[in-house]
Amino acid sequence: MSKLQRVTSSGLKKIRHFYTQKASNNKAKLGSKRDRSIKNNHKNIQNKKQFDQQSDYIKWLADPLEGGQYLKPSSNVGTNFIHQKDYPFPLNPKFKPLPPLSLQVRKNIGQKWKEGKSLTEISDMFGISVIRVEAVLRLLTLESKWKQEKRTLDSYAQTMHHMLGSATEQSFNEPQFFVFTPSETQNFTLIDENSEFTPEDAADELQRRLYSDLKEKVIQIQSDTLSNKKYGILNQEQKLQKEIINPTLKKNRFDLKVVDSYTGDIWLLSKGLLKQIK
Repeated sequence: MSKLQRVTSSGLKKIRHFYTQKASNNKAKLGSKRDRSIKNNHKNIQNKKQFDQQSDYIKWLADPLEGGQYLKPSSNVGTNFIHQKDYPFPLNPKFKPLPPLSLQVRKNIGQKWKEGKSLTEISDMFGISVIRVEAVLRLLTLESKWKQEKRTLDSYAQTMHHMLGSATEQSFNEPQFFVFTPSETQNFTLIDENSEFTPEDAADELQRRLYSDLKEKVIQIQSDTLSNKKYGILNQEQKLQKEIINPTLKKNRFDLKVVDSYTGDIWLLSKGLLKQIK
């Protein structure tokens, strides 16, 4: 083979390799393009379904006779939940939140506290629980602190109070949850959230003994109570067994009991009737 033939053959091989590689690259590009197209079509279908659902919601919300009437808070005092229900979530009828205390009522509670009223007095005065009074006082303390730090407050409070149905003139009838003995001295102290308050401090504040000191006594009382219950149940079982095993004890004194010595069967003759009892 001459030198020219070798060069020509080598050139043809390179050209063939180039076009083969180019064809493979084009095929790979077409395959990836097809995959992207399928993926985009699937994504477009999902987006269309989601848009259709959103469109139905937007149509429902835009209709003043449907969702449009619940778009804004009611002009009257009270909530504006769907279908005028007393719960905000249609699929959760068990959740029925109470309306929050209005801002004016909270200010009145803080004013009564500054005047020296006790927690129980404030609770009776506004008809709310002691726990709610404590929460309001803590929030007022935090609000005062944030005002000193010049933080933004009440940016959406008025709207939320209106949506949840809070009113200036409110009447609550909550239980106090705790039984307080009549006392003129205050037995509750507000403390900072980060401060340490141990069980010993609580016992000193309430003037009571620690539960850890009474723990063994409480366990013994519970054990004795459980033993008495078990003893009472055992007595009832024994009494019931006696009534079942000895039914003839309550029979008429003229009843006649006959025992078959051959078979061991026991017969009872009562009021002219013969019955086998065993």
